[in-house]
Amino acid sequence: MKGITPVIAIVLLLMITIALIGFAYVWFNRMALGLGGTIENQTSQTVGSMGKKIRIEACNATSGDVVIRNVGTENINIDTELSFIVGSSPDTSPGCSGSLAPGGVTTCEDVGINSGQKLIVSAPGNSDEITCE
Repeated sequence: MKGITPVIAIVLLLMITIALIGFAYVWFNRMALGLGGTIENQTSQTVGSMGKKIRIEACNATSGDVVIRNVGTENINIDTELSFIVGSSPDTSPGCSGSLAPGGVTTCEDVGINSGQKLIVSAPGNSDEITCE
């Protein structure tokens, strides 16, 4: 009987070691897959927002019209993704809405800008500014 006890102890230690290694493998595997998915989503969002770039083509202070071109590679939702700052105040109703396709041009009417004022238009990928004449 005395010779069986060390064998049982070694078998139990091996089983505990194998169980701990299995637990660690499953935990690290789930952690790596979860982080990989999160990083992939964030990268996709960043790349998408970098493709949303604008350029101010023209600004007419007399009529208050501003012509904006999408110079990026992604569609821009004018209502939610563009912001207008006239002088130092945000303009919450720029007079344009909808979607702006890559290479597309839109005119925002009645922006409310005076001659000599600076206009800043910001998109997710960049911002552009112009002094209206």
